[in-house]
Amino acid sequence: MKKANNLLENYFVNSTWLGNAGFIIGSLLAANIVTAFSMSVLWHVSGIIIFFSGMILFFAPDCSPRKEKETSVMNQMKQSVNYVRKHPTIRPLIIATLFFVLSLSMVGFLFQPYLFEFGVPDSFYGYTLSLGALLSVAAPILAKKIKQRIRNLLIYFAATILILICVMLIGVITTNQFIAMLVIALVYSAMSYLTPLEENFFQQFLPSKMRSTIGSVKSMGAEIASAMAILIAGVLSSFLSVRMIFLLSAVLLLPTLLIYFRLSKNHT
Repeated sequence: MKKANNLLENYFVNSTWLGNAGFIIGSLLAANIVTAFSMSVLWHVSGIIIFFSGMILFFAPDCSPRKEKETSVMNQMKQSVNYVRKHPTIRPLIIATLFFVLSLSMVGFLFQPYLFEFGVPDSFYGYTLSLGALLSVAAPILAKKIKQRIRNLLIYFAATILILICVMLIGVITTNQFIAMLVIALVYSAMSYLTPLEENFFQQFLPSKMRSTIGSVKSMGAEIASAMAILIAGVLSSFLSVRMIFLLSAVLLLPTLLIYFRLSKNHT
């Protein structure tokens, strides 16, 4: 069991680290393409990269141990949903994740018009995200070290969310261009400081037979929250300023903060 937990922890840490390293390269490449050519060229380059990524996955071997019948999958899905609904820790953790994704997705959707208000050049958008990715690269490794020192991880989760709320509030009131860029970079990196340890913590409560199904339920909920964030931010942007929506994104983190804080009292 200990070996399995270590494998899970290393997986979430390493996948986050590699993803952020790739994002640094991609953001710097995007900034240089926009500077040397135009934004339209960037779309073509992105399409080519996605095509080659798809080709790599197409030839990847399927390591699934067995195929399950559709009825078995549906029954397992129902059992997993009922298990989540009744579990005192898994359910609130998923709800906390949904609000977290909803908030950060709204900021991600609006970061360009937000920086545009400060007169940040288009080419600097890539540099801003590169800074965020650079801050994120060390985050999983640092978070792993923090785990060894903090007994109650939920306190760390709550503290991370509280710091993120403060950073977003600074983004609402600042008038400085460089502080605005730093705020976006810090918000982008926030997920890397939270997700690897949160995922590992979440997995500890999952029965082995339901692990993949409950994980899929959580991922599906996060995708729905992300899609809703884009829709909500798009509608609100027609009659609210970018800063007000930024403020709303910070407010949406309060349920996540309260959930982590409440759970921390039960997991000392």
